[in-house]
Amino acid sequence: MLLIQIIVNVILSLPVTIYLFYAGLTQYYKKSMFRIFIENYVYNMFSLLQYINAAASFYVYSLTSRTFRKELYCLIVYCSSKLKQYMIDRPAALLTRLSHNIAS
Repeated sequence: MLLIQIIVNVILSLPVTIYLFYAGLTQYYKKSMFRIFIENYVYNMFSLLQYINAAASFYVYSLTSRTFRKELYCLIVYCSSKLKQYMIDRPAALLTRLSHNIAS
């Protein structure tokens, strides 16, 4: 699992690292507006990969770790039951509050 996480991290981080190296090498070259546009576009796409990298560990763990999936399932079931209980108790509290307002 750790090996897969490292591979995903390297694949998603490497493009922006290469681009920053390239930008450092070519920062003093005279560039056309079109070339600047293309470089900015490429940089934005590679930056998007950095954000995906931050979220990728959740999916890697979900796909590779049985223990993580079990714990995630238990957490979802727990939160779902708490939400159902809240939704059941809420109308009763609202009804009590309304009856107090009518009686006043």
